[in-house]
Amino acid sequence: MSTKRKQIRQYLAQVLKGKTAAGDNVFDSRARKLFESEMPAILVYTSDEKISVFNASPRELQRVLSVKIEVAAQGGDELDDTLDDIAEQIESVMREEQTLNDYASDVVLTQAQTEISAEGEQSSGGCVLTYDVTYYTDDVSTGAVDNRNFLHDFERAHVDMKPTPSTDDSPIASSTIEFEV
Repeated sequence: MSTKRKQIRQYLAQVLKGKTAAGDNVFDSRARKLFESEMPAILVYTSDEKISVFNASPRELQRVLSVKIEVAAQGGDELDDTLDDIAEQIESVMREEQTLNDYASDVVLTQAQTEISAEGEQSSGGCVLTYDVTYYTDDVSTGAVDNRNFLHDFERAHVDMKPTPSTDDSPIASSTIEFEV
């Protein structure tokens, strides 16, 4: 089974292909060496993930994944403009992807950071857009527990009732319902 992190990363790379000035030079990993002929390019990768309990029983976790969409480019005086233009193109695509084809419940741009290095014959630079992607997982859907043994069947309900207002010697009405499973 593919993890949601991997599915989200691969989906975003596919969605961005051909929709920016980077063309099809969109990759779902930061571990890829980029060549000058592939510039400008976009790398999609994940960093940290905040996890909290959303529902205690059955256990459901809310996950907020930090997804980085990094633009890498080379150029001269126009490099800042190139990075800004591609970043805007990415933001435009992402505005239409608020649930990432139902992989997520929400997607929010939280940071943009640009860096340029003027060393060498050509300047090179990057712009990293950080998105917080919220999604949910539970032990049953991830296969962590067997669904058949996760929750017990609802077999019996019991209720004790006292009239309001009541005293210590007020009668108690009791009722028990049993279900056939």
